[in-house]
Amino acid sequence: MAVVCAFGATALWGLAFVAPELVATDGTELALGRYLVFGLSSVLVLAARGFVAVRDLRARDWRRIILLGLLGNSLFYSLISAGIVSAGSVPVALVFAVLPLMMAAVGNVRRPVFRWRSVLGPFLLVAAGLAVNAATALAGDLAVLGPRPVLGLVLAVLALLSWLVYGIWNSEYLHDRPLTSSVSWASLTGLGTLITLPAILAVDVLVRGGIDLPAAGDLPALVAWSIVLGIGASWVATWLWARASMSLGASVLGLLIVTEAVFAVLYSCLVDRRLPSPVESLTAALTIGGVAWGLVSIMRARARARGRVAAARPRPHDHDPRLTTPDR
Repeated sequence: MAVVCAFGATALWGLAFVAPELVATDGTELALGRYLVFGLSSVLVLAARGFVAVRDLRARDWRRIILLGLLGNSLFYSLISAGIVSAGSVPVALVFAVLPLMMAAVGNVRRPVFRWRSVLGPFLLVAAGLAVNAATALAGDLAVLGPRPVLGLVLAVLALLSWLVYGIWNSEYLHDRPLTSSVSWASLTGLGTLITLPAILAVDVLVRGGIDLPAAGDLPALVAWSIVLGIGASWVATWLWARASMSLGASVLGLLIVTEAVFAVLYSCLVDRRLPSPVESLTAALTIGGVAWGLVSIMRARARARGRVAAARPRPHDHDPRLTTPDR
């Protein structure tokens, strides 16, 4: 069930890669709309539950949810949206596919789950997929690139680092607290995200010198996608990811995230009404194959570790008083 929840979250997150191309915006307006919907819907959920989760928060808890909201949502999506507008959705999505390797590696360094040699093959396979994508871009294949590919890729890397910190921190916190309410956690994350929106708006005003309001004809699409992303790709996805995080460690979750990039490529092809290019197909095949291989290796390592722990435990009859001769 935890793996299914993770796949559901990544399928919803994949929508975020195609939305900026369907809305006439540079990404900031869509990010503000999405997370405004996410934040307000979270407040409604918290209100329906009597704000019990909010009353229990201490100062460090407030700092945690605000930072998680910033790194995992508002700042991250502002960067990724601007990157997609600059470089296109497919290159950014495929570059973002490096996240599974980074999250799995960092997660395993912080909390060892598997031996490095057991995932060397899977890591190399995923790296090969990324190398194919990078080589194609360097060769000048501009068919799927936006007007400013270098800027877009830089923004994608910054977004990647932002979400990496969020993913590790969020996973470790929930894994250590499996009794946390996933509904409350998703809503608190939304509240933290809502609090960060003024800062994102202020930075946008400083950078661009003002607020660019969407044209009247573009407003319906902006509102519609803000609702879809705010509820589906934010609240529901955060709820699903929280449920997965309580059972799976960061290293396993990291490998599952690659399906987000695959969903993003699929959605992009559907929007463009085309089949995946040979490069996209090869990259996706190598990446998915590497992740599947790595996931099996990690699961086997965890099973062996549980077996060793179980074998080390004393058997019940080892301490059976009937089998023990009392001292005289």
